Amino acid sequence: QFEWPFNAAQELTQLVVGQTEYSNPINAKTVEWNSFQIVGDGTYSTENHSLQSIERDVWYKNYRDEDDNKSTTGIDRPKFVFPSHGLGFGVSPAPDKAYRLEFRYFLHPVELVAYNDTPSGAFAYPEVLTPVFVEGALYHLYMLKDNPEAAQLALANFQRSVADLKTQYINSYSDVRDTRVNFGGGSSVMANRMLAVN
Repeated sequence: QFEWPFNAAQELTQLVVGQTEYSNPINAKTVEWNSFQIVGDGTYSTENHSLQSIERDVWYKNYRDEDDNKSTTGIDRPKFVFPSHGLGFGVSPAPDKAYRLEFRYFLHPVELVAYNDTPSGAFAYPEVLTPVFVEGALYHLYMLKDNPEAAQLALANFQRSVADLKTQYINSYSDVRDTRVNFGGGSSVMANRMLAVN
């Protein structure tokens, strides 16, 4: 899964005048594109300003040439953010000042290698993960011991525990939207109604 809450992280970086594309933080897995925000400070008399997420192709087509032409002095305070070519992000217009940029993302899990390695992330891992790690390790232990029956049982327990964790930490929906379009085939009240899921 990409977005375990215990792998959540937040980045505060400083933009460079005229530079539009930047690298992701080390060990970043997925980025929350709607979380990018210019953070206000007293240096440039700037207020907080959220950036609108656009596709990279939109930047190529509409903004790239102007941004590149102003790569030395910049243009204005950025309004858009987009996935960069590779593992990174871009902002547009090219910044005319060294604005502070804040955004949220999720980390890759830390790989457990040595016997005394402990899981770590931006926040402490919940205790409930410990037996899940053990069940996953038991699967590999039984496979090493050439005990496929016990290995399959351990794997089933591990997969069930991960599914339970997904239900508890990830699969949480406060509402569901009906996106069907009514083309005049009769009254369709439900087509535009937000359904609450309790």
